[in-house]
Amino acid sequence: MKLLICLSFLLVSMASIAQPENAEIEVINGKRYYIHVVQGGNTLYGIHNLYKVSVEDIIAANPETENGLNEGQRLLIPIAGVESLPVTLGIHKVKSKETLYGISKTYETTVEKLVELNPGIELGLQEGQEIKVPVKLPTGKGDPLKEKQQEFKVTYQDSVIKHTVMKGETIYSISKRFMVPVDQLKKYNEMKSDKLRPGDVISIPVKKERIEKVEVREITPPRPTLVQKDSIKKNPSPKDSMLLFQKKAEYKIAILAPLYLDKGEKYSPSISNLAAEYYMGTKLALDSLKALGFKAKVYVIDTQKDSTSIEQILKGEEFENMDLIIGPFFGSNSEYVAEWCKNHGVRLICPVATSYEILRNNSFVYESVTSDITLAEGLAKYVKKVHKNEKIILVKPKSKNDLIIHEGFRSAFNKSDSESDSIPKIIETNVQDFAAFVKAGENVHIVFLSNDKTEVLEFMLALKKATEAIEEGKLTVYGTKEWENYSNIEDEYLTMFNVHFATPYNLNYKNERTKNFDKFYRLTYKTRVSKMALQGYDVTMFFCQSLLMDKTPRVGIMNNFKMEQKGIGNGYENVSCVIMRHNDYNFVKVTDINE
Repeated sequence: MKLLICLSFLLVSMASIAQPENAEIEVINGKRYYIHVVQGGNTLYGIHNLYKVSVEDIIAANPETENGLNEGQRLLIPIAGVESLPVTLGIHKVKSKETLYGISKTYETTVEKLVELNPGIELGLQEGQEIKVPVKLPTGKGDPLKEKQQEFKVTYQDSVIKHTVMKGETIYSISKRFMVPVDQLKKYNEMKSDKLRPGDVISIPVKKERIEKVEVREITPPRPTLVQKDSIKKNPSPKDSMLLFQKKAEYKIAILAPLYLDKGEKYSPSISNLAAEYYMGTKLALDSLKALGFKAKVYVIDTQKDSTSIEQILKGEEFENMDLIIGPFFGSNSEYVAEWCKNHGVRLICPVATSYEILRNNSFVYESVTSDITLAEGLAKYVKKVHKNEKIILVKPKSKNDLIIHEGFRSAFNKSDSESDSIPKIIETNVQDFAAFVKAGENVHIVFLSNDKTEVLEFMLALKKATEAIEEGKLTVYGTKEWENYSNIEDEYLTMFNVHFATPYNLNYKNERTKNFDKFYRLTYKTRVSKMALQGYDVTMFFCQSLLMDKTPRVGIMNNFKMEQKGIGNGYENVSCVIMRHNDYNFVKVTDINE
């Protein structure tokens, strides 16, 4: 263990045990299952650990297991997460002006899934075109698996069995058979090596389950009181549709960050520095909260970029009765932690941008960074409003990820709303051809939502050539927030083309509050406050106050969090969208969208 500013870090290794990646997958009534063939020594508890699926769900899909397991028995193991949704395929006929993003919303799926089902559609849709779409099946009556479901009470009893090693058996094969990690077997038997001989007797710690049927009675949910109703109307926030935390004298918070304290083989100085800056801002927030009477035991844990260690980290004593987890930074780690939080009823705060899919079917997750799709929708609202009767050119990017953002903008732009009787005309083209639509004497507004450095520079050079005859002030270019960080884009271009973009943040070093915070930060750490440090401060202040302290936080130094649940049963996303424009070698705020 290592200490950093009096807070503890935990470094652990991954235990060796078989994984289900190679298991056969079957689709039954549109629902996906792993097929597990029972080996001698398997238990429901071990299968639950292997596939990360609750014993209750395994029994529900395989009612015969309440009487025990038999060697060679085929079990259906529900695939957890989005893939477990009961879906089948349908056909959708594309209508005029429909987009991939709009179709994905209609069928409650993703653009990526539509492209997977219909390779090539990311290049464009045609009216009348027929594409495959996932369609949910009704549950309950007519679903044979649903009809067989029964509720059970499952309890466990620790037990130790003696196993005589047979010819050809290894510590690994025994581990796989009895579903007990190799490290645990070796430790329990005080083994210094992996060697076993036929006839050796080893002890195997297992958990035996006892299954009892439970009588299910319908319970009418309590009606909200008038106080609760009024609170929901007056204070819309993440906690409106979720229970508040139980009041405690002291809370437990875990901060997962890739600090790379041991500087191992995967050490990344740049990531380590960003994580350290984030933590420095977090530490100041915790000090400020302490001054407000907030008490918490905080565990700062070095997760690095190693997803294999996350499982063991979450098994640590520190995570028993955890109240809040902030982090981790990497997508694969975040997905695993999110599933753990869902299963253990713990709130997860994602402090940096991650996959939008992490919110699906998981109401315990809070995305603190507005997704690129939501930013594109906010930008579309702004462009449609301020350039209502002017020429708007939408330039199509090349990469698949950029096309998803592009579709989000296009769908939101073409959507009618109460603010306008008609939708402004938009010209759709590509980088090679857009210059043909740029003419002298017109107000021209070009939207190019690409995050590809090379492609953006190519666009800028073509734009410079095409706009030589355009008068100053007649042109506006809308890009992405990443353009602010591209060193290959000269400030001359950013000013000349009046570049705008949408972002979740408003970092203004000239703001009096920011200047005061920067002074305090310099006194504490002898360096200027960074964007990552401000993110750490704002995230910790906002979510600790709103979720644990039941307080309404003030606007952050850089963030103005506006949390919105993304559909029933899903998680919460910050939908804050700030329009920025380049002015005098800096980007300045124009307006807030989604207020």
